[in-house]
Amino acid sequence: MGIGILGIIGILPWALQGARDTEMYTTATMLAEMYMEQIMSDSDWLNLEVNYNDSYPTRRDIPGYSAYKANLKVVIRPGTSNLLKEITVTIFWYMHGHENSITIVNMRKRN
Repeated sequence: MGIGILGIIGILPWALQGARDTEMYTTATMLAEMYMEQIMSDSDWLNLEVNYNDSYPTRRDIPGYSAYKANLKVVIRPGTSNLLKEITVTIFWYMHGHENSITIVNMRKRN
C-alpha cells in the first residue's frame, strides 16, 4: 500500500504541471478568439489595417492577463481591390522558460 501511495505522490507534480500547461493553452486560445471577434466585428473597415497593425516583434499587453501578449495584424489581400483583408492574431506566453504562441488567421470581406 505504501509503495502505491508513493507512486501516486511521485506522479502528482507531473499531473499538476500538465493541468497548468493545458490551462495556459486554453487561455491563449480564448484570448486569440476574443481579439479575432473584436476585429471581425469592427465597423471601421477602412482603418482596420491602421487600428490593428502591430509590427513584428511588437507585443501588446492584454489587460487582466499579464502572462500573455498579443500581436495583431490586418493586411489587404493583393488583387482583391481592397475588398478582402487577412486578419492574423498571435498570442504569446512563456512556459518552462520558452516562449509559446498560438496564431489564428481569418479573412474578412467588405460588406
